[in-house]
Amino acid sequence: MSKAVAGTALTRGRVAVPKNLRPRVTLTRGPAIALRPRLLPFVQRHWRNPFFWVAVAGIGYLTIPELYYDRFYGCVNVADPDYECAVDVLSAAALNEDKETARVRTPMPPDATFKYTANAAPKPESNACTFDPFVERQWNLAFVWVQIPQVGNVTVPEDYYDRFFADISKDPPDYAAACKVLTEALAGDTVAASTAEMGQTL
Repeated sequence: MSKAVAGTALTRGRVAVPKNLRPRVTLTRGPAIALRPRLLPFVQRHWRNPFFWVAVAGIGYLTIPELYYDRFYGCVNVADPDYECAVDVLSAAALNEDKETARVRTPMPPDATFKYTANAAPKPESNACTFDPFVERQWNLAFVWVQIPQVGNVTVPEDYYDRFFADISKDPPDYAAACKVLTEALAGDTVAASTAEMGQTL
């Protein structure tokens, strides 16, 4: 399992696993290997509000905010847990927590160029993922600039750009999926790097 890791002014820390921990639930069927890195931002993640511990085979201990636990449990309380759904729920939790942090916008430098310019503006939808948190966002990772009509200059971490581009370049663009990619990127960008690449196999 990972050791505790302190956060910084821009990242949340990771908490040590309590002695004699009895997780709220233990998932003996872990995620596919390809999906495991997407769960790492939630291994022993410190949240500002109360959270539960969940043991996941092949990963270690995830921390789940109390307000999101029912939705998370709905994703994984089946014979074949839907870890994609779990990543979406926890990423949304990280985004909502990040909204409480005052972030400085980074204007696009005069010598920078757009990696991609979208042709159509997203259609307004209620309760849809919004690009507002990613307009001129300063990431802790290397990022590129993408122009989206009626949205502005969106920054996209380079490591996530291929997945983002696959959704935004569709005809018509799948803005909801592209926005989810950035939400997931934010979850990883706002937590301190782990001392171990993967948690202990349970």
